[in-house]
Parts: sequence; C-alpha cells; structure tokens
Amino acid sequence: MKRILLILGGDKPTPQLFNKAYACCDFHIAADSGIHVFQENHKHPNILTGDFDSITSLPRNSPTKIIPAPEQSANDFEKALRPLENEDWKELIILGGTGGRADHFLTNLLIAAALENHRKVCFIDPKQSIYRITPDTPFTSMLPCKRLISLIPFTRANRVSTRGLKWNLDESDMFAPVLLGLSNYNESENIHVTIGDGSLYLVINEPEGESALRSNP
Repeated sequence: MKRILLILGGDKPTPQLFNKAYACCDFHIAADSGIHVFQENHKHPNILTGDFDSITSLPRNSPTKIIPAPEQSANDFEKALRPLENEDWKELIILGGTGGRADHFLTNLLIAAALENHRKVCFIDPKQSIYRITPDTPFTSMLPCKRLISLIPFTRANRVSTRGLKWNLDESDMFAPVLLGLSNYNESENIHVTIGDGSLYLVINEPEGESALRSNP
C-alpha cells in the first residue's frame, strides 16, 4: 500500500473531495460512521472497523472486510490504525477528522503526531489541509501565491526551516510560548518546510485538498 484513505466520523467531506481522495488512494478504510460517506458515494471501503455505535446496519453482500472493535479504551482513529500495523504503507489521507467536537479533533492530532516519523499524514477538509511534518517527511509542493499558511508545533520542533513564505524560518526552534507560526502566507509558488527534530503541523487554507491530492506520494 502506498496511499491510504481513512474516513472518520467528523464533518463529512463533500462528494467532490471524497471522490478525488478515493481515486488517488489505493486502500480505503471506514471508521464506524465513516461508512456512510462511502455508501452515499456508492463506493466500498476495503475495511470497516469500530464499535459500530453510530451505524444503523452493517453492509451486506459487500466486499468490505468488517473488523469489530467494541472496546471503549481506544477511539475510532486508533482502531482504524490497527489493521495497518504490519503493513508497509507510505501515506495516510484522513477525511472526517476535523470539525465537529474539539476534543475529537485534538485527540486525532495527538494520535497522528505519535505515528512513526517516516509516515506521511494529512488531514483534509473542504477548506484546509493539515500536514504532519517530521524529519523524515518534509513538505515540498507547488501552491498558488497568497495561500494562508500556519506552522503549529504540537511537540517541540527543532531546526525548522522554510522557503517560499513571507516570513521564513532558518534553523529555528518552535514551541509554545516562544515561537508559533500563525497566519503566514507564501510569496512563491515553491514551498519547502523541513524540521531537524520533533514534529509540527503545517496548515494550509486551500480548497478541497488542492495540494494534498495533486500528486502521488
């Protein structure tokens, strides 16, 4: 597996965003009520998992593998990651992981921050893309100029460097309350963000995963 699409139970993606993400991923997972997004768009995930407390009926006569996970000690995101533990995957695209309850969103960010450094992780909703940046997963992409961009250190982020932004960083250490990177923007179409140690989230205000779903990983 190279690129995995995971649908969580937060705010639903638009049909345009879902179908674009579905087409560019080669494996698809629904976590609990995330199955409704697949059904509404006439698609089948490879896996459906969760405690199914938000589903009125399970899919029947479907190629989807159903993996019950009834325990309450883990959330739907954690349960959806379990089938991937022994798989060699490169990138995780998450829809339905933002919006809704703030505690769910923050927990999802914490879980993603703890994944292995070589995994690319991106949350996408209709208005923004949120990339996890680690030493092994720098960000390089082409963006239209004047996109609103923020760099948010979820842990201490050391030796952060950027190119293409209005206010660039050069081997800077970022952590609250010393340095946060809120409301920057790009002056160049070529954007680069690297980090020497730790992790941070790069937030780009853009429509429908404009940069995240453009190219193969």
